[in-house]
Parts: sequence; C-alpha cells; structure tokens
Amino acid sequence: MNKNFKFSILAFALIALGCNFSACEKEIDVVDTSNSDELKAINKQYVEKVVLPTYASLADATIDLHAAIVALKNNKTEANLNIVANKWTSTRVYWEESEAFLFGPVDELGIDPHIDTWPLGVNAFNDLIKNADFIQRINNENGDKIISSVENKDGVLGFHSLEYIIFRNGTVRNINDITETELIFAVAVAGDLRNQCSLIEVGWLGESGVSSDKLNYAKRADNYSLLGTTAQTEYAKKMLETPNGLFTSALSSTSTILDGCIDIADEVGAMKLGKPYNGASDEDKNYIESQYSYNSKVDFAGNVRSIENAYLGGIPTKRSVSVSDYVKSKDATLDTQVKEAIINAIAKIDAMQDFEINAQSNSTKEAMEACLDLNELLEKAKTAIKN
Repeated sequence: MNKNFKFSILAFALIALGCNFSACEKEIDVVDTSNSDELKAINKQYVEKVVLPTYASLADATIDLHAAIVALKNNKTEANLNIVANKWTSTRVYWEESEAFLFGPVDELGIDPHIDTWPLGVNAFNDLIKNADFIQRINNENGDKIISSVENKDGVLGFHSLEYIIFRNGTVRNINDITETELIFAVAVAGDLRNQCSLIEVGWLGESGVSSDKLNYAKRADNYSLLGTTAQTEYAKKMLETPNGLFTSALSSTSTILDGCIDIADEVGAMKLGKPYNGASDEDKNYIESQYSYNSKVDFAGNVRSIENAYLGGIPTKRSVSVSDYVKSKDATLDTQVKEAIINAIAKIDAMQDFEINAQSNSTKEAMEACLDLNELLEKAKTAIKN
C-alpha cells in the first residue's frame, strides 16, 4: 500500500459530523431481518474463525520476529540471520492472508500504511540510517516507541524496511554486509511492527480480550490513543451485535465481508499486478511489492487466500457456515463461479514466472485478468445477497 499514516482533513471532518469511517465508506443502509439469524451465524463464523485467528497468528509471529532480530543483533551469525529471514517470510503470510479484512481497526488506526507501504524509498531509508542522532535515540528499549511516531510515506518502516535489511535480489544477504546501524534500526522497526499487530487485536477484541503482554505492546504504539475516539474499539462485537450505529443489520455486516474481498481482489488485479504489467512509466514498472525478497507471488496468493477464507467461512481447518452458503441459496451458479475463480486466481498467481524481474510477462497478464474476473464475480455476489 502507498498511503500516508496521517489522517486527512476529510477524515477529521467526518468525525466532526459524527460519521464513523467504515460506516461512511461502505453501503450499510440495508436493513434486512428476514434472514437475520442465518446471517448472524455467518458473521459470527467469519469473525471467530477467520479474522480473529488470523490476527492472533499475525501478532504472535511478529513477537517471534522481533525476538529473532534482537537475537541477531546480539549475536550476528549466518544461522541467526537465516532464522530472521524465515520468520519474516512466515509473518508475511499471516499479514497477506488478512488483507480481505483491512476495514475496521487496521483502517481506522492507519496501521496498513504504517507497516506495509511500498515500494521502499531507498534514498529515504538511507538518509534515515545515516542520521546518527536518530539512530542513537532509537538504540534503547524505547526505540519502538520512537519509531511509532515516524510517518511511513516512503516505506521506511514496517515489513519492507525489514525486507530490505534482510534480503537482496531474492536471497538472504551476506551476514557481513549487514551493518550494526541497520540492526539497531531493524530492532526498533520490528518492535513497532509487533506493537501495531497487537493493536489490531485490541481494536477487534478490546483491552480485556487480549493477553496482558499484547495489551502492553499495543499501548506502546503511538496510535493507541485513537482507540475509542477516531477509531472503533471492540469491532468484533459491533460486527456481530447488530443493529448498532456502525452496522444497521446483520446483512450490512455480511456485505462488509464481501466489500473486503472485493477491495483486495481489485487491488491485486488492478494495482499490484496491473500497475507493473501495464505501466508505461518507470514508477509503475517498479511498483513491485516484495522486490528484495522476491516474495511478491506468495503475497498475492495470500491475498486471494484471504478472500477464500472469508468467503468459505474459516481458515482451512475451521470452515463452517459461510457467505458462500448464503450466495448459493440466492444463486447456486454464481457461488460455483466465485469458488472456481478463487482457485483459478491462485493457480495463475502460482504460475507466474520471475515477476520481480519480468512483470510484463504473459503469466502476469493471466494472473491479473484472473483477479479482475474474481473481483467482478464478488461484486455480483454482493448484489445477490441483497436480493
């Protein structure tokens, strides 16, 4: 994503008018009670078996990643570097598999752009690393808190700055090429990443819904203070206990599930794949998500798997009642088409060849078109559930 961490004047204007971000952005003016119990069961399954376990795994993974980077700084060995690289890659999986539900706390707290802005501005990164006063300030146990207040407009924080420190040209860097300054910076950035991902859980569950460790990490984030003011807290409860000021019906919650799927299908097709494939400018051609680790293909497949989990009502081992079931009750053919399109999009992404160095290949084109086809079918599914 390439967004600013700061809130816009428009956003504050909406707050002043008493308008919640998600409520204003999405179509939630649909009130339906005829299938309320069925839809509430679907929404409950989605929140409890898709959203919450994914975010719990993500937060746990970032805690482990931070600990591994601290260990690397304290004992700079090739073995420790490989551990860090593996943990970065595995943590990315949970993040990318959450991108079908970037609404709610992740959006309202500005977490997505804070931890996942790309492409990395290498010059901005180098300028920050060369700032001796800044590096000295973050070289302590509160470095994560200082990093939290830095605006991430150039991707100098979060996943992609860590990626740049760990990887180059699709491989783990030589341990001797990684500087002490980079490791000081990596520890602080990884701490902030851990804090932000713990904050996501707090946003969905409230302070009492997470462990004391995760709550303490969340409170270290600069944007923690936004909870309950410009950002919702206990978002899970609001999504499930309808109607309320955010969701006017169970159907509006279910529609939001599909909104999240539609948004990421469009982003993968039109932006993540479409910009580098179609781009006439160097900026578009270089719009490569994980260009130093060559992990982009895994990222994109994870995005579509997040759609799959959301649509089928659970991560693979926890599936039950689902949006798919409800779409099927309205239009069985459409439901089959959506599920086939999900499988096809993942297959086309997996079949891409050398994306980071040849994004304008035919395999990129096929993956892009598959994601855009999926987006179109998801739009139809959203219409179908309202009929």
